[in-house]
Amino acid sequence: MTQLVTTSAPPTITVRSPEVTEDNSSLQVQDNAGDSSQVVGAVAESSTLLPHAATEAVLDAEVLWTLKTCISHYSYNYCSDIGTVFRKMFPDSNIASRFTCGETKCSYMLKYGLAPYFKQLLPEAVKRSPLYVILFDESLNKSTQEKQMDVHVRYWEAGEVHTRYMGSEFMGHATADDLLGKLKSSLTGLHVPNLIQVSTSGPNVNWKMFESLQQELKDYHDIHFLNVGSCGLHQVHEAFQCGSRVSTNPA
Repeated sequence: MTQLVTTSAPPTITVRSPEVTEDNSSLQVQDNAGDSSQVVGAVAESSTLLPHAATEAVLDAEVLWTLKTCISHYSYNYCSDIGTVFRKMFPDSNIASRFTCGETKCSYMLKYGLAPYFKQLLPEAVKRSPLYVILFDESLNKSTQEKQMDVHVRYWEAGEVHTRYMGSEFMGHATADDLLGKLKSSLTGLHVPNLIQVSTSGPNVNWKMFESLQQELKDYHDIHFLNVGSCGLHQVHEAFQCGSRVSTNPA
């Protein structure tokens, strides 16, 4: 049973639980109350103490492990016993003794904590760029049997060109108007007048969508796209290659 013990100055709060489990149902911590980074306890409606305790260092460790799981393409099930492994590996570590980042917690932390944070960073970075390019391509998603349109953005930051994935749109049989609506939806949060080019493959439906978008931007923002073909990457690379051949300065 959880017990709350307080003593005279310096005050100390001791929270005891039977064991540490990967589903984060219990936690054993002993810390000084004077540490401002320590948050201990919560009182439920039934007036029982819920043993929640976390420090910034433990949270940092759990965030780093979640990022490692994502970057290395680990399955969430891989995390099921990782807290126990860390406690065996580092028995003298206070952080390892409190580390609890099992399958469910890792999934929730990534989906509802880290993903929204990183998602909001991209529009902010694109807004700082004077100009940017949108790239998209459609293909059949064999799992959903729907057309999937992947959208990327290419922008300038810190003296470098960055290309980042923005998101995917799903649709059935798509007309030019359908593509335009989905593309505009993916541009939410970006400064549209800074859009200088749309890069895509060459089907007629994409060209029709391109013309409609260009006309709309001309009417509302008085801007024109830089048209170097459906896929600007190939044309620009070929132009650079030709220029480097005739140039006396090696590139």
